[in-house]
Amino acid sequence: DDIGTRGCGRDIERLELEKQDVAREQKDVFTVLKSKGYDVKAVRQVIKDRKRDAAELAEEREIIEQYKLLLE
Repeated sequence: DDIGTRGCGRDIERLELEKQDVAREQKDVFTVLKSKGYDVKAVRQVIKDRKRDAAELAEEREIIEQYKLLLE
């Protein structure tokens, strides 16, 4: 019905605003890290890696090491 649809639309709009707020806060944290001398790209990669499955990450790193040896 229209009332439920409007309510969902408002929920989506509210969530979009919350998402923007979180993105802004993340940007602020990365700005602070950068100002303290941290390599932001490396920090982002560490965070990304921590979300991944440990076995999958270990396998990927092993493959990369093998390729490094092959390409020397």
